[in-house]
Amino acid sequence: QDFLEPTVKIIQPTASELSNGDMVTLGCLATGFNPPAVTFSWNKGGTALTDFIQYPAVQKGDVYTGVSQVRVRKQDWDTQQNFQCVVNHAAGNAIVDPIECSLWCPCRTW
Repeated sequence: QDFLEPTVKIIQPTASELSNGDMVTLGCLATGFNPPAVTFSWNKGGTALTDFIQYPAVQKGDVYTGVSQVRVRKQDWDTQQNFQCVVNHAAGNAIVDPIECSLWCPCRTW
């Protein structure tokens, strides 16, 4: 069994979430990896964030998909603080910086 490293992307807060409340949700989506053991971590400006959720990996064919979510202050997102999602996997680690805030957010597909 070959090790397959994950492809990772950030999922931005939805437009409705950005217009309501003081907190927003960032998602981190890891896809196409095998074996299923994967660990997510988050940081803001180099400081570790500990209050995040990691969901169990889901198998799709021969590969797995994993998701993590973190709640952050809307003010930090609006001021374009540097949030990072780090995915640790046996086949290689991936670090992803979120793209700049935008009105158009990817659909939540999981």
